[in-house]
Amino acid sequence: MGQTRERRRAGPPRAAGLLTVVAVALPLLLAPAADAAPAATPEYSASASSASAFAASVLRAVSTDPGRDVLLVYCLDPAHRAELVAAGTRLGVLDRRSPGPGRVLPAGADRPVTVEEWAGGPRSDDFARACSALMAAAAGTPGGAGEKKEKGWPAELLTSLPLLVAGALLTLAGQASERVNAERRANRQQLALGELTYRTAVGTYLAAYESEGYGDHAAVLAARETLTAPLARISGPAARRAEARRLTEGLPLARPLAAEDGGGFLGRQARLREAHGVRLRLDRELGALAGLDRRAVHWRWRTVRERFARRTPGGGA
Repeated sequence: MGQTRERRRAGPPRAAGLLTVVAVALPLLLAPAADAAPAATPEYSASASSASAFAASVLRAVSTDPGRDVLLVYCLDPAHRAELVAAGTRLGVLDRRSPGPGRVLPAGADRPVTVEEWAGGPRSDDFARACSALMAAAAGTPGGAGEKKEKGWPAELLTSLPLLVAGALLTLAGQASERVNAERRANRQQLALGELTYRTAVGTYLAAYESEGYGDHAAVLAARETLTAPLARISGPAARRAEARRLTEGLPLARPLAAEDGGGFLGRQARLREAHGVRLRLDRELGALAGLDRRAVHWRWRTVRERFARRTPGGGA
């Protein structure tokens, strides 16, 4: 069985070699001898021509060239024939008077031939030259017929790096914006809590002051601290921060109210008037807290306007 398989594998090369021998020997056998009569018969000439054509076809069938097959497949395609004629004309292997693209006039020839005849005739080397140049030019052009050269990873990295950086910056900007918004919401809640605590402590103190002439001022200071702490964390344009500082400094009851006047205790009516003034001031200052939540564009405009007013002579008047 092993020998049979080896013989079968060896069959095609032997057959090809036999065909080659027949193709080479047949014209020699049919050719006239050196001492034969100089005038050959027509039948003999026809037989010799047929044998030569048969030999040429056998040689072409046996000796196939993959590289030439590529040229034939590509350049004989109807879509590339016009480009083939143009390439051959530029290289000088085709005459500029070529009818093209189906028929061409090889340089120095006296009649046009088809592209197939040019590719398989005596000018086949010119065809191969023009077709190879066309394929090389197409391979070097983006989107050409040749294989595109793949980019290495450094080029891919440089191409995608701007997108990666932009994506990272957008992500960081989104995270920073969310963090700032969360901090502002928390600070706004602390402001609301501090306002309520301070208003309650001041009300309790004033009620005791009106009736007794004194109150728990330490509780007022502690409540004041719960309000001034979030005010100190106010961020944004300069005008907004300046308004927060002004409100902090304008809060009433930084010191306890006086219970005496000229060596004597204040009367109830005097204490009522003093407490009423503190309540009015308290309402005015705490009412201004809501203005701190205005949009950033408002505070930017106020910042620019105040800076311009300071630089202009008489602007602060």
